[in-house]
Amino acid sequence: MNEENKKDSGRRKRRYDPMRRERLVAVTLEVIEQYGVAGTSTRKVAEIADVSLGSLTYYFESINHLLEEAFTHLSIKISNAFSERLGAARNREEALTAVVDIIDQNIWGSPQTLTLSFELYSFVSRNPHLQSLPQRWMEQSRQALEQHFTPSTARALDALIEGIGIHNHFDEEPMPRVEIESLIRQVASRD
Repeated sequence: MNEENKKDSGRRKRRYDPMRRERLVAVTLEVIEQYGVAGTSTRKVAEIADVSLGSLTYYFESINHLLEEAFTHLSIKISNAFSERLGAARNREEALTAVVDIIDQNIWGSPQTLTLSFELYSFVSRNPHLQSLPQRWMEQSRQALEQHFTPSTARALDALIEGIGIHNHFDEEPMPRVEIESLIRQVASRD
């Protein structure tokens, strides 16, 4: 092997990756889920994404910028699933069933989503300038609920969805579907 080939063989080849930014955001969520925000660094994300650190800093000016983008992506993804499920409801009865499904089928409360949500809340509590992240998420959830319920009922249902999801995550005996449905109907009957 000549000297020039030796130099080239030690260099990482540049990969064409038009979705690199989006992939880095997705990998960041994986890193947050596994290590928490405190254990997330640009180096760790770059390592797991198998890209150079320079590639990461090309897209994101700081770790906080990367975390903000990742949490924004998470909230949009969950809001879209939430809105899609409620948007498919053609009447109030189907909307009630959709709310119960969102809780009972872990549309919001999957272990991954809950872990990431806890990390989001912790991150925002230490970075108040990012308060708009969870606020936008709540607004989107409430707008989806307001397709079928009054604003005050939508707000109460949104709190129940999150609260029951959290409790069911930690409770040895999660609330059964029949109890969830009864509670949702009680709150919705205020309309």
